[in-house]
Amino acid sequence: MVSRGRLAQLGERLVRNEEAGGSNPLPSTKHSNRQMKLTHFQLMVLFALLSSIALGALQRGTTEDRTRSAAWTFLMFLGIGIAIAWVIYPFSH
Repeated sequence: MVSRGRLAQLGERLVRNEEAGGSNPLPSTKHSNRQMKLTHFQLMVLFALLSSIALGALQRGTTEDRTRSAAWTFLMFLGIGIAIAWVIYPFSH
């Protein structure tokens, strides 16, 4: 009788787990071997690039002015990011 009760509990747990299996709202949280792993520097460059493109597109003026503004913003993001990283590096070790 005891083993039958344990078997029934196991069956109930399996059914509940199968029902809850698809309820994960973020399927990207599962670990995969194909995930892209970027370094902090690469992420900073990507952020600087996308932000500078967006901010340059919002500028008024000619295409040349927008391009110059986007390039200047990109360089400033990188320069300030590297400077901050250089300043806080001694505190990370």
